[in-house]
Amino acid sequence: MELLLVLTLLVVIGGLVSQSLRAPMESQRLRRSSELLRIALANARIKAMQSGQTQVFRYEILGRRYRTEPLMLDSEASEWGLDAFDQSDQTFQFSDPNNPDLFGDVRTKGANDLAQLRYQLPDGVVFQQGSSEIDVRTMLAQDELAAMDVAGRNWSQPVLFYPDGSTSEARLLLANQMGGRYIVVRLRSLTGIPVVSGSLSAEEVPQ
Repeated sequence: MELLLVLTLLVVIGGLVSQSLRAPMESQRLRRSSELLRIALANARIKAMQSGQTQVFRYEILGRRYRTEPLMLDSEASEWGLDAFDQSDQTFQFSDPNNPDLFGDVRTKGANDLAQLRYQLPDGVVFQQGSSEIDVRTMLAQDELAAMDVAGRNWSQPVLFYPDGSTSEARLLLANQMGGRYIVVRLRSLTGIPVVSGSLSAEEVPQ
């Protein structure tokens, strides 16, 4: 009887210890996810400024996947001397052994590279429904955006990064499936710089 009581206590204590250790691990995973997302957004902005091509960011609602790809507008093609309708060049796939969450396809166009970069969040972290403001420039690009392949998944509204360094006004929300914690990533249209919140409870998430 005493042995059974001791075993029961050990099981209870083990469960409590496991829960106390899980919370910091889940919090760390959520923070890492937000940092990876921040880097991807910053890189999309830099890519737009360096290439002269608007970059499109989308994420999978209630999923882990997100991606960036170029959107060549006629005005940008004329300004940078690029052919917006030339789709004939070679495509190859790549992955980064130092970042298993990054993979993608690159279409080479001589001196101009059109790259679709695809990422995924670490296990246990997903995108919740965020928001992206539809401004005048987004409305003018509707035809080009509609032609992009977003079939088969519940993709978000596009977030655009422009060659002048500005972006769509957007709010992205990451959720930890196990711990019920959230991180908000905001993009301000004028600066285009992502701002990451701390770990928030559901009540603390700004509406």
